[in-house]
Amino acid sequence: MKNKQTRKRGKFTFREIFLLFNFVWVIYACNKEKEDSIFGPDVNQKECKTDSAEVYIQISGDYYADEITVTTPLKLQTPSRLLTKNFKLSAELVPVYSLSTKSNISELKGHLPDDMQYKVAVFDADNQYIGEKNYTYKKEWEQGLFSLPVGKEYIFIIYAVGSRKNLPDITFKDDKYKTLGTAELVLDRTADFVYCRTTVKLPTKNTKIVPVELQHKFSEITTTIDARKIGELITQVNSNFSPHYNKVSVQLNSGQLSRSKASVNAGVDFLSLNAMVVTSLPTRIHADENVTYNLSNLVVGKYVLKSYEAYKNLKITPGIKYKLNLVITP
Repeated sequence: MKNKQTRKRGKFTFREIFLLFNFVWVIYACNKEKEDSIFGPDVNQKECKTDSAEVYIQISGDYYADEITVTTPLKLQTPSRLLTKNFKLSAELVPVYSLSTKSNISELKGHLPDDMQYKVAVFDADNQYIGEKNYTYKKEWEQGLFSLPVGKEYIFIIYAVGSRKNLPDITFKDDKYKTLGTAELVLDRTADFVYCRTTVKLPTKNTKIVPVELQHKFSEITTTIDARKIGELITQVNSNFSPHYNKVSVQLNSGQLSRSKASVNAGVDFLSLNAMVVTSLPTRIHADENVTYNLSNLVVGKYVLKSYEAYKNLKITPGIKYKLNLVITP
């Protein structure tokens, strides 16, 4: 005779159902948390596998390179050239760092726009891709921190192009095997590319604040035309620099730039005219070679000059801020 306490096949007690439900819920929660991670399922979460630390990238500013990091000549003094039968034009291309003192060192700084979009990409010590996240400058805390397992070292790449909306994506030569060595960006001619690479160790679970400065990777030239020695007003100026490349590729590992063959002119915009001294807005140059300053139209007093190739072979170095000083003399 069968025991009456024997459970019928296929039926479970309330206790067994309860334990099974809890087991399924734990598995779901772990998987769900990994899916919700900013860096996806490759990042271990502390409830699932190991302890994690929260990391916050804090942009403290931006800068152009100085005399310590480049070998550009202190200044390039060009010979005077005949502008008209009455006037000559002389030019001096000066790196801003050579003008910088404690009182005006701020000239080496750029101006990151508020609400600028920037990207933080993370790789492990073996250069393997972990993940990335877009941030808004000065609103980082609103967008939350991200977590990474402690006891490891990570490579952080931070970049922006000076835009509040457009941020180029990282591409890899092989999407199935993403490494820092195969990661790159493609920039258009409007980009004001700033970049930083830093290594971060996470020894404990404490929140890690990582201050970084973003370095400008393209040159910038501010042009001044001075006609005080001839006592005439400058009423019209149309000028540009060439070449200025349409597309630039960036190796994410180092920030190294390579240019496309196609190029255009970079127009120079002057703040105001009808003065003996006129100064342009900064002109960004995507080039790593000698550039030419072209004057397509210049009106000084009653004198009109058109299609004048002012100066060739102005040597510029990427990441340097310059002043181009043009002086008209009798």
